[in-house]
Amino acid sequence: MHRPNWLELLDPLRARGTASLRFLERAMSERGANPHAVRNLVYRGVGSDRDRKVLFDVIRVLYREEGLPEPSAPSEHDPPSELSLLGREKRRAYRQFMAALRAGRTARLVVTGKPGTGKTLLLETIQRDLARVRGAPTVTRLLLSAEVAPALLALGGTSLQRLHPGLPFSVQAELQAAAAREVRANFRGVVLLRVTSGVLQGTPPRDSNGSATSLGAWVGRHLFANVADDVSLLLALEDPADVPTNVRCDVVALKTPQAAEARRFLLERTALGPREADDVVRAAGRNLDRLALLAAVHGLQGSTDDVAVRRILADSDVRALLTALAATLGEGETSVRRDVLEGALDAPIGRLPPHARALLQEVSVDEPRPVSRELLPAVADFLDAAEVRAAHARAACVYARLEREGHASASGQRLRHLIGAQAWSDVAAFMSEHEGRADLVAGVWTSVRGAAESADVERLARAVVGGYVALGRYDHPDAHEALRVLLESQDVETRAWARLKLAESAVDRGAFDAAAAQLGTADVRTVLSSDVTSGELQADAALVRAALARWRGDASGAAAACEDALSAASGAQLGRAHLWRGLVAKDGGRWDDALRDLTVVTASDPLLRARARYQEGDLRLRLGQAVAAERALTEALDVLMREDAPPEECARVGARLATALRRLGRVTQAHERLHASLALLRDADAVLTARVLSESVPVHLALGQPDEGLRVASEALAWLDRPTDRLAEAAYRTRRTRYRVALAYLTRGLRLPYLPPLPGATADNADLKIARRLFDEVLSTPAASADRERILRFDAHLSRALAEPDVYLAAESVDEALVLADHPYAEVQARAARAEVRLRAGQVQGALSDVNRAHALLRRVAADGPPDPAVWATLLALESRALLADGAAPAETLRWLLDALNDVLLAPFRDGVLREAGRSLEDLGENIAERTLQELGVPCHLRDFRASDALRRLSAREP
Repeated sequence: MHRPNWLELLDPLRARGTASLRFLERAMSERGANPHAVRNLVYRGVGSDRDRKVLFDVIRVLYREEGLPEPSAPSEHDPPSELSLLGREKRRAYRQFMAALRAGRTARLVVTGKPGTGKTLLLETIQRDLARVRGAPTVTRLLLSAEVAPALLALGGTSLQRLHPGLPFSVQAELQAAAAREVRANFRGVVLLRVTSGVLQGTPPRDSNGSATSLGAWVGRHLFANVADDVSLLLALEDPADVPTNVRCDVVALKTPQAAEARRFLLERTALGPREADDVVRAAGRNLDRLALLAAVHGLQGSTDDVAVRRILADSDVRALLTALAATLGEGETSVRRDVLEGALDAPIGRLPPHARALLQEVSVDEPRPVSRELLPAVADFLDAAEVRAAHARAACVYARLEREGHASASGQRLRHLIGAQAWSDVAAFMSEHEGRADLVAGVWTSVRGAAESADVERLARAVVGGYVALGRYDHPDAHEALRVLLESQDVETRAWARLKLAESAVDRGAFDAAAAQLGTADVRTVLSSDVTSGELQADAALVRAALARWRGDASGAAAACEDALSAASGAQLGRAHLWRGLVAKDGGRWDDALRDLTVVTASDPLLRARARYQEGDLRLRLGQAVAAERALTEALDVLMREDAPPEECARVGARLATALRRLGRVTQAHERLHASLALLRDADAVLTARVLSESVPVHLALGQPDEGLRVASEALAWLDRPTDRLAEAAYRTRRTRYRVALAYLTRGLRLPYLPPLPGATADNADLKIARRLFDEVLSTPAASADRERILRFDAHLSRALAEPDVYLAAESVDEALVLADHPYAEVQARAARAEVRLRAGQVQGALSDVNRAHALLRRVAADGPPDPAVWATLLALESRALLADGAAPAETLRWLLDALNDVLLAPFRDGVLREAGRSLEDLGENIAERTLQELGVPCHLRDFRASDALRRLSAREP
């Protein structure tokens, strides 16, 4: 629209006391326009068309309200603001061409100018404005540059199909002229031609004599001249010498915009401030093509204007930079590493021309970012896909180097770029190399399944399945879908591999019949019977056989299958084979063999190593090495959590770690660990949830919360009542939980926390009667050969002895436990229990004999590590009680005990040991107890306390 004289328009209103600047700003704001544009428009004549129109409408309303004649509406025939801002020549060319068209005449015009003078902007503006005119003629816009044959072929220049550089020059000239005639015949309405330099099918443009000429001269002679009379044509050339001489038409020479014009152009077209506009003008070097490009970038603001995007991408340097940014800037990221961007660009950023580099903000030199958040989303669909893939491939090379240098996130970024490059063989190799990384396998199948070529899909599917198998996530939907692809393979070995993975999945969820069925399929039998079967498949099949034999209780069969697996395995499979052989040895009571296999699993596969450490920790708990067990279980859980292992697996390991912590007396930590494990089990199966709940019962008892222990046990039993396919596991967990219910009644009956040392009952009560009944019911179940069943019976016998006030019946329970003791640690526990029963029966010498033997066994069990502190504390309590009952000097005995209790491992059990020793001291009589406390230096303020309480306060060194 035209630029009215705003001050003249406002004078009549101001004479009536209206139209103050503040009023106009408020009115602009109410209409959604920029209120700050008022002063620029009124005093400088600078502002957007929209703001100018809104302000004019506001003024027109005021004229009407004041009863004044309304001002005339703006003319629609003036050039648009961008041309008005950039010089008379462009305004003249626009008016002249558009005036002829509006008058119904044929328009012919040639404009010339160096690169950057605004030829493209002029053609774009005319094309855009003609599209807004009702009944406008057809507009064809051609950019003829570089290889122009595709553009001319699209317009019917079929003669170019026969053109090639091997033809004689005269023939080349004839074919070029024929193609031009064919193209001219298809011109309709308005044709806008922008010409630089180029060739036709690799041949230079030629005149009628066969001599080479410029593309501009060739277009002028063949496409501009001799065009149909009803076709309007505007030709934009760079060299004035190319202006056709055989056509009468006006020629307008365009000039480079002045700095002030360029600045006004940016202020009008973008949201840039004056200082930012000056920076962009300097970066563009007053080149109007670059200026328009940068203005288009800054003015995108979510726009999907194809013209603006194509203007941006027309510059090769800018296109290369945006392609590199599109490849390297991940979703949600605002900046990119400089070395990665330069790798994808295949050039240092410093070598970019200023106008291209102006598209980057380099506030952080190491991490540049695009100047506009809207830039990449706007151009993404217009970038060349092959160029983007090439940029991804170069970025992947950079991240491969960073990965070798140990950068934490390099692996994931490298995989992203390999997928972006569609380098499927490299993706599959990468997945195999990084098997078991949850952060890498997630989402890969979704990214590759539809994009990869069919030849690559099976290899990728195998890599994806392998990744989820290593994680233990057989049930992941991506793993299922990838397995379906493999099961449909034409290759029998591929199908057999997939079926073995299905068998492993069945073993993992306890569906052993399903695992056996997969092992017996024709695909697996065919492959295993072949003389050329790979060692990998043989090892996988052997490990499934080992699991089935272990389930059936066939220890020798399981061991033999593990040996077969070790013979066939290689590389990473050796770790799995050792893990399974360790499990089988652990089941069979071959503890040393089990530890040897479990500890040989290396850290090269973090998840496999973590699983081996879990089994090692579980075994060391069984062997009485609680400190080493806690270390192994902590390491296992840390790795599983870090590697994003399945939450069910983390919960199971966390629950076992809680047991180790409880055995070390760190009961509060054990409670926190179990709480965290339960939080992981939102969608877990009922048996696992019940297991974790059940393992939390002894922790509540150790905290002195028997009622809470009973509540949690009832919840666990309710979970175990639910239907499940894991019948054997559910039955065992039910028996173990009922045993823990009995422990809760034992704890409540003894009125002490379930924390060593625990004295046996000396008087009966209702809770102890229920505890004994439940222990008896657990023991009434027919004995099974499984190790965990033997441990349950052993624990039940020892706990029943504590609940039995009748020392003769208690002794029978302990004797039954001694028969079941299959390891020195079990014998230590049984002898400690027998010593406690003998003390209750007054058999002091027998008790001391058992304690001494138990001490010797405990040292043997500990090997090179510290002894189990819970059992150690129990033995110290029993020994002090026996010595005091046997007539040893009380003060000397208690000094020895206090000194022994200084070991940091015994700190959680110190109160209990001194409680029991203090009660034995009280049994010697009040005078002896008082004199002993004086000899020990108990302060006066503790003289009124019971001996057991005074000793504990003395140990705590209270003032």
